[in-house]
Amino acid sequence: MGFADLIKNARKRLQLSQARLGGEIGVWNTYVGQIEKGEKVPSDEVVIKLARVLELDLSDLLLAAYKAKADSAEAQNLFARMETALSDPVLQQFVSSSNPLDPGVLAALG
Repeated sequence: MGFADLIKNARKRLQLSQARLGGEIGVWNTYVGQIEKGEKVPSDEVVIKLARVLELDLSDLLLAAYKAKADSAEAQNLFARMETALSDPVLQQFVSSSNPLDPGVLAALG
């Protein structure tokens, strides 16, 4: 699912209007509409606010935003590969661990 759809679906799930979401994150409702149509991809600062308000995983949302901003096929491909790698459960455990050298994490990698 693309960045625009993630935002739109999460907003609707929480039953927020575009105006309410815009107010929560400090942007105009028309900008929220442009984001949801895929016309604009916001700055990292706005993406972070969107993740908080919409109760979305920040890493997933930032990656989706960068993928949406990518201009070249090569960059799109890179972000798609990153998305696939980050969905791997073993890598997820490693990345989310506060201590990547924890014996449990190392056992999962072995």
